[in-house]
Amino acid sequence: MEKIRVGMIGCGGNATGHLRRLVEIPEVEVVGLMDVSADSLARMVERVPEASGVKQFDDYEKMLGSVEMD
Repeated sequence: MEKIRVGMIGCGGNATGHLRRLVEIPEVEVVGLMDVSADSLARMVERVPEASGVKQFDDYEKMLGSVEMD
């Protein structure tokens, strides 16, 4: 079965819980994280270390044009 590729726009407090649940689903691959705040991105990866290798963006259009998502 192919994985569902997901990108997240917004990495504030509530998004942390969403990301934690997503990385636990074997059929999901998080391929991009986007937030205009570099601090929010850093906190997200700090809170969810499994996301440390995920590409990060500060502009949603860049993310949409750079990574393939479903």
